[in-house]
Amino acid sequence: MSYADRIFKDNCREILTHGVWDTDQNVRPHWEDG
Repeated sequence: MSYADRIFKDNCREILTHGVWDTDQNVRPHWEDG
């Protein structure tokens, strides 16, 4: 396993363990004209 793979796995674990849900927020902009 390369160094980049370890960093990626650690990052995924960090997100899954300590991540924050943002499902109550608007994730896409809404423009008045469409």
